[in-house]
Amino acid sequence: MTIEFSAAGDELALDEVALLEIAAWGGKPDSEQVDARKQRLSGELDRLNPDTKSILVARESDIVLGICRVKQTAKDPQVWTLFGLAVHPDHRRRNIGRNLVKAGIGIARSHGARCIHSQTHAGNDASIAFHRALGFHEEGGFTDLDGDEKLAFSIGGFGPSYSGTMSDASMKRSPALPKEYFDKFSTAPVEIKPFDPRSRTVAETSMLKLREQLAGLDATILHGGSTRFGIAGKGDIEVRVYPVDNDWPAVLNKLEAHYGGAGKVRGELCALQQHARRL
Repeated sequence: MTIEFSAAGDELALDEVALLEIAAWGGKPDSEQVDARKQRLSGELDRLNPDTKSILVARESDIVLGICRVKQTAKDPQVWTLFGLAVHPDHRRRNIGRNLVKAGIGIARSHGARCIHSQTHAGNDASIAFHRALGFHEEGGFTDLDGDEKLAFSIGGFGPSYSGTMSDASMKRSPALPKEYFDKFSTAPVEIKPFDPRSRTVAETSMLKLREQLAGLDATILHGGSTRFGIAGKGDIEVRVYPVDNDWPAVLNKLEAHYGGAGKVRGELCALQQHARRL
């Protein structure tokens, strides 16, 4: 199973996602409902700003298994909302929803979120238990605009990105790189290349090897960049790894082995962590 970003212009399988959401939320999969939901999904993608909202899709062998959204609230950029989680009934009890939520939380935290809200129907015992198992705290009940009784949840207390995720021993082993090292990435000219279909094959092979390297660890791996979306760009392979805090040391060791040394992984993360602590 892979979890991927969707974005404006992405070839999201609208038919599959529409049918999945209808099946997951108890609707009737007639042509009128499917077309209406496809239209809403298409509009959602067109309006998507990846800096403030992400749509995550779980796939397996090109079959859509689940979907989830996470977005920044309008009032406070450090507060995000997790919503629109749907897993196909035929693929439940496989931790698909859990991995989608974990990925969503990771994305929100990478954008500086200190708190993430969610909600569910007051009578949905399975969803309530699901939220609690993932560490969400119940905030209380309320009646939404449709008259439905809901329960609000939140998870928070996050520090700045990367804060507290690496042991002191890790910090001592790898001194942080100077600020000038990171400045070159924002000032150096970038060549934009037409999309080469062969680059996607290379990226998919690389992601497969990475997943094999991290097999058995509690981490979600996302593939982004121009090779994921099939668009013009640098031809880069954007990889995001979201481990739970307790698995950070093991994941870092695996990443070092996979990418070839601490200088390429741990050193940059240490610098990011130290920068975050100064904010």
